[in-house]
Amino acid sequence: MAIEIVIGANGLVGKAIISVLQSQGKIALGFSRSYRSPYKFDLLNPDFKIFSDYKVKTAYITAAVTGMQDCENNPGESHKINVENTKKLIDYLNKNKIYIVFFSSSQVFDGNIKNPNENSLTNPKNIYGKQKIEIENYLLRKNIPSSIIRVTKVLGDKPAGLFKEWFSSLEKGSSIYPAGYINLSPVIAGDLANVSIQLANERKEGVWNFSSKTELSYFDAVKLLADIKGYEKKLIHKKKIQGVDISNKYIQKYTFLDTSKLENVLSYEIKSAEQTLEEIFRNDYWN
Repeated sequence: MAIEIVIGANGLVGKAIISVLQSQGKIALGFSRSYRSPYKFDLLNPDFKIFSDYKVKTAYITAAVTGMQDCENNPGESHKINVENTKKLIDYLNKNKIYIVFFSSSQVFDGNIKNPNENSLTNPKNIYGKQKIEIENYLLRKNIPSSIIRVTKVLGDKPAGLFKEWFSSLEKGSSIYPAGYINLSPVIAGDLANVSIQLANERKEGVWNFSSKTELSYFDAVKLLADIKGYEKKLIHKKKIQGVDISNKYIQKYTFLDTSKLENVLSYEIKSAEQTLEEIFRNDYWN
């Protein structure tokens, strides 16, 4: 029986894909560099023989150095993982007739174009975006059967990152200072998993945008959290001036993408940023 594999299964998106595949009754194996993983695979030092024991139908490539600052600080290592060895992985999968789902990023755009579609001019401002577009072009140039998903900010059910810090501070009655000049157009990891699996099942090749249909500033997002949880809004102070710790190369003026292609082809209803965040904030993990 053919199986599905997720490469990078220990991450937020990888875990969500494994969960959805298993809920659909499919055999799904998750490969990760984590020492806890029973199926170890490290893109820094890949050993493709690990896949030879399985009859693989589809491979979801979520493994990557995803921290934009990490890519800037370690351009050589991140290029080896995100580009050089990812190309080798793609070649191996293609040689063995395994369909590929590759997770790209909205960072392939500079954020100056409102609502870009799949054919809009790419112009990445940072190393991470440049590495993603290099793999996109590799897949398209070699005409490798694959679905390429350009995705925006991915959030899980549980509080994480800055939202976890802000949530914790508001719970304690402490003031927070979310940025009013940085926007997000988030998607839920489970929704991304469903979309990617549908694209794979239907063998929908090419590039696909996936984001919320609107965007919010982080300041407005936290105000929504306060509305839902009943926190005092006087604790929330808008950070108006860009700090020296955040470079313009990481900030996009416009963060949401044109998702009409995905909506029309998959008959998928795209949520607004407000709907996405409300669904997350009302989750039991946020109580």
